[in-house]
Amino acid sequence: MAGGDALEDLLRLAPDAASLTRARKLFFSKRWTLLAGDGHWLWGTYQEVDRRGGTDRANGETRTALRLDPARFLCTCRDPNRPCRHGLALVLLLRNAPERWTVADTYPDWLQAAIERGNRPAAAPPEQRDAATARRLERLQLMQSGMTELEQRLEDILRRGLAEIQQLGPDYWQAFATRLVDAKLPAAARRLRRISDAPERDPATAHETILRELGQLYLLLRAWRKRDRLSADRQTELLTTLGVNLKKEEVLAQRPVVDHWLVLGLREGSEERLRYRRVWLRGEKTQRYALLLDFAFGDQPFERTWPVGSSWDADVHYYPGAYAQRALVARARPGGRPYDGLQGHARIADLDADFRAALARQPWLPQFPVLLTEVTPTLSPNGDLLLLDPAAAALPLPIADPLRWRLLAESGGSALDIFGEYSLDGFAPLALVGGEGVCDF
Repeated sequence: MAGGDALEDLLRLAPDAASLTRARKLFFSKRWTLLAGDGHWLWGTYQEVDRRGGTDRANGETRTALRLDPARFLCTCRDPNRPCRHGLALVLLLRNAPERWTVADTYPDWLQAAIERGNRPAAAPPEQRDAATARRLERLQLMQSGMTELEQRLEDILRRGLAEIQQLGPDYWQAFATRLVDAKLPAAARRLRRISDAPERDPATAHETILRELGQLYLLLRAWRKRDRLSADRQTELLTTLGVNLKKEEVLAQRPVVDHWLVLGLREGSEERLRYRRVWLRGEKTQRYALLLDFAFGDQPFERTWPVGSSWDADVHYYPGAYAQRALVARARPGGRPYDGLQGHARIADLDADFRAALARQPWLPQFPVLLTEVTPTLSPNGDLLLLDPAAAALPLPIADPLRWRLLAESGGSALDIFGEYSLDGFAPLALVGGEGVCDF
């Protein structure tokens, strides 16, 4: 489960020589009733003989656990030193008696509860906690003021009607967006900017974009009003949707999904001087998608590269939420073998049903990753590009030249497997998938 050097590093965390001596005594003990692990955590129960009384044990047992990387020790004993003798004994048992261990794929209830409690940020000194609490309250107050103004504006917009809304002009929406940025609501501000840009981007569908974005803003407003009644994960999801960023440490504290991951698609873009990159991974065993979202200012490079078509053995930690997509990767290693088991949507109707189900769980889902299999690009009589599935159902593909001609040339009249992002704006292809691998589109 861990290399020798890593185990030696864990033993060096012993607070003193006496703790190691006591741990060695426990190593030889026959009172370990459980020793198990999953490659990330080790856990065990030690049957106590309570001669003195007063120890903190569950049913006469001491329960102890160890996270390997980064190191974290948990124990129900009252030893003030951490790591205690029980945690150090786990390290000794793993290093010197691996045959005593069993591999498990689920955590015992007591450990799962301890891990979930530990997902909260580590305790800080009182003065730091007070400062952090004050900053959080200040931000929430700013957000509340912004949401109050948003509610008033939406009520005014509804009274005006769509015809008058479209004549407000971009200056109105841009000024409103700036006020929401000042209120720490950047995500809501981006929706207002989409409304501002809609007439210039596509005059024919501007009214649809305006109504859709106003509806999404109204949903955010309703959720904000009821946030105290939401579960912890849904509250976190709402705040992140509104623009509150979680610390990486909080995300990495989530239990990882370990799999062989394929880099299936990538998209880059920019907003002012901020560049963004979306990387989509697909798990071989789990068939789950994971979205890696990175940002860089100006000409700065992104933290690492993810070549489309490459595969990785990695631990993926998802951001909490009702429909978890965004994630962070820890301990990524080149896969070193072919990726197997890639499955997609063979019918456009199935894609639509799955997209609706995802929106029911996360109404503000910005992109829905999808692999369409056996679809044929074709031009309609009026020149629009369509994807036809085997049942002759059509999916419009609103992409501009020269990408549309490249897709038609790649097809040559035959069916293709295409990976892309599906949203309320339609389908945007990112990669072609075939027998020779994945090709960036």
